[in-house]
Formats: sequence, C-alpha cells, structure tokens
Amino acid sequence: MNHRPDSSSDKITLYPFLDYCCTSSVGPRLESEDYLLDMKVTIRAEYDIDDDSMPSRLIQLGELHFTLIRLGTALNEGFNFHTLFDSSQELSDFGAPLYETGLNEFVEPVREAFSSALPHEDLIYIRSLTVEPVARGQRLGISALNRAIGDWENGCALVALQPLPLQFERGIRDDLRWERLALASLSQDREIAKAKLENHFKGLGFRSVGDIPYMLLCPKERQMPLEEQALVDSIDLSLEELEEFK
Repeated sequence: MNHRPDSSSDKITLYPFLDYCCTSSVGPRLESEDYLLDMKVTIRAEYDIDDDSMPSRLIQLGELHFTLIRLGTALNEGFNFHTLFDSSQELSDFGAPLYETGLNEFVEPVREAFSSALPHEDLIYIRSLTVEPVARGQRLGISALNRAIGDWENGCALVALQPLPLQFERGIRDDLRWERLALASLSQDREIAKAKLENHFKGLGFRSVGDIPYMLLCPKERQMPLEEQALVDSIDLSLEELEEFK
C-alpha cells in the first residue's frame, strides 16, 4: 500500500503516481491531430489506514495537461509542418514565437540558448498544472511535472510552458475551480505570484529566453543533479486532511 503511518504524529505518508490518459487514432496518420498527443494526467495516491471499517481509497491530488507535438514523426512521414501548426489558432500562436518564417529554424534567441535543440524534433507544450490545496507546499506539483517530462522527453527538442498563475486566468473567479482549488488563498499580487512560479520552474532547468512568452527547457542540455531539484516521491497528509477527499 502507498502509505506509512508516522508514529510521532497523525500524518500518513502517501506515494503519488501519475495516471496518464490520451486518445490516438488507428491506421495511417492523415490529419494534424494524428501528430498531437493530448495528455491528461491525474496525480493520484492510494491510502489505507489499516482499519477494516475504512477500505483503501484512491484520491486525486492534482492534474497536469500537456501536448506532445510529434514533429519528428511528421517529418519522417512527409506531413507539412505549416498544415500542422495551422490546425488551430492555439497551436499557431504556440509555434509562432519559436520558429523563423518557414518553420525550418528556431528563432535566433532559441538557437543561441539551446544549441542542441533541433527544429524538427518533438515539442512538449505544458498547458496546465494544478495541485489540490491540502497537498500544496510539499513540492508535489514540481515533482510530478519533472516525472512527466522525463517519461516523454525522449526525442524532444524543447519543453515549453507559460508561468501564468491560475488565480489570474481570465474568468477564473466565476469558475468552479476558484472555490475547489482555494485560489483566493494564493497571492493576489500578480508580479509576486508570477515570480514565485517562475522560480519553481527554474529549479527544473526552465529558462526565460528573450521576449518569448514561454519558459523553455532543452532535455538534452538539462544537467542539474536530482538532489538539487529537491524532488519528492511522497507527501504527508493528516487524517483530517484526507477526510476532505470524501
């Protein structure tokens, strides 16, 4: 079981895991969507407090959403890159700051920052990362992000994300996530919140490059030792906190 009672307190140690979910068609790739793996990831944990009256429970600690853009496969299969990036406004907006016109080269600031990044290798676009309020403050989110990147970075030129605090997302105050994720409890100073988020991502090797609106990481150039990243494979929650998942 993924727990270990702490004899010195009422804390229970949980060992979170990533539950990946994506959909892909069968047969030959014919459309832009066939080169996009849209990955919905649930950060879960299972706990059992050794009480016959309370069976094991699977709980959700957070969510991660990213898209793997399979440019390497598209190149090998002769699929037009312009068609791929023009398949949606969102994807077009994503690629425009990274590539020169023609999509044959990264823009100069990217080339200078990441000499090992080849323009027609895969990309990972991190869309969102959220952690349930009771599980915050234990580096769960950053550790889950690091593992997900490690699981899918093979053959990737860059991993990109926008360090935009969720509490400032347009319309979020009218969204059910505002209450569920207790976003009012987070800093309401946009600059402070953004700087804190950027600092978290820098710990994994992400960098700001010129005026590109993403922080970028090149998996082939990431050399920071794991111990310096302060990653975790477990978190501690009290019985009272676990009750919130009922």
